Amino acid sequence: MNSGLSVFGWQRMMLVIATFSFVLCSIVAKADQESLGKTLPSDELIYSFLDDSHTYLQGKIKGPTIWFDNFFGDPRVEDSEIPTSFIRFRAVSRYTEGEKLTFPVRFLANLTLPKVNQRLHLIFFGGNSQDAQQERSGDEIDSTLQEDGNIEDRTNLGLRYVFFDSLRSWFHFGGGVRLGWPVDYYGRMHYGRVLHRGKLNVIRFTEVVFWKSQAGFGETSRLDLERILSEKITGRLSFYGTFVENKDGLQWGTEVNLFRPFSPKAAMALDLGMYGVEKPSFKAIKYRLAIRYRQNIFRRWLFYEIEPEVNYYPGADHPDHTVGIITLVLEFQFVS
Repeated sequence: MNSGLSVFGWQRMMLVIATFSFVLCSIVAKADQESLGKTLPSDELIYSFLDDSHTYLQGKIKGPTIWFDNFFGDPRVEDSEIPTSFIRFRAVSRYTEGEKLTFPVRFLANLTLPKVNQRLHLIFFGGNSQDAQQERSGDEIDSTLQEDGNIEDRTNLGLRYVFFDSLRSWFHFGGGVRLGWPVDYYGRMHYGRVLHRGKLNVIRFTEVVFWKSQAGFGETSRLDLERILSEKITGRLSFYGTFVENKDGLQWGTEVNLFRPFSPKAAMALDLGMYGVEKPSFKAIKYRLAIRYRQNIFRRWLFYEIEPEVNYYPGADHPDHTVGIITLVLEFQFVS
């Protein structure tokens, strides 16, 4: 792996190119949205084909799972009598410095079971290990259920029982299995609390206690401090730590995130992170800088993301080195 000024120069060039690319893409997409009212017959045929294809696939998904219960609907919606199913598929293209181009995938399903129990949720998600290792801590898939680096592709299937869920607090527990060999079983309890301090500040606390058949008991504590910094920018400062029975010491992380919406369909985030371990000594083992741009394009169920990032690994027994990554994502959502 290269190091020194050449690496940092390469990373700066990569960030400039990527930033220019997604700004250009956003301008083009905005122009497309403004011209929707002036679409040509050929454009209408293309959009009609996309809608018909999406409707067909959504019907194929909904048919076998129409009896499932409340998955991935908005947890703040109190009317749980309306069954909601949510399926997300992410096709990813990722280039990592010094490695070949990869095409990981990720899918996440939340399917409802109103005839069984309105509080019972079926969770089904998976993908290949390349993508699982890149999951951000803020993603919807809990870090306690993510793939281990030495395990090949896995699919996770589980049940979650929502004991209570409100705007200020929630508690749910459940368990499931990670399909594959060897089979890995897990159970977990999740409690969360939200506190408002004035009109600009929000404090979020979450606690997860879990058990995994191949890792033992563990727990994750997370504290998020959010503040509206201006009319267009929101900031978040996060601290979290995870203890797992089969590993020594605490795994910890701290992150700073800035969010900037451009429209109801487009937004950008700046992510800064520092991650480390407690044993054999308290130290940081990774620093991360990333810019993420996300936009809804053409149809309400189609999104794209572009994310350039730089990861810096301070060396103890080996030289310091940085790794640059560029990720492109095309996301399809199915809601019924």
